[in-house]
Amino acid sequence: MDRADIAGLLAPSPIFIHYGEYDTPSHDNASAANNPSGPLAFEELKTIYEAFGVHDAITYYVTPDTHHEMDIQKLIEFFE
Repeated sequence: MDRADIAGLLAPSPIFIHYGEYDTPSHDNASAANNPSGPLAFEELKTIYEAFGVHDAITYYVTPDTHHEMDIQKLIEFFE
């Protein structure tokens, strides 16, 4: 299974996919980092959410000028 398949198990629950712009893979960061596969996986995940009729329950956001940290304001906006 790939990221979209695993995250798709959450459908139809809301999901906020978030990365920091500089949260990129490196020798000391093996997390699910911001990389070129992220937008592709998000497109696959959108297809899963659309199948559940909840295309508006999914958000992908990259916070500019940040590393591996949450954008609290964007999270608050997502859940409002």
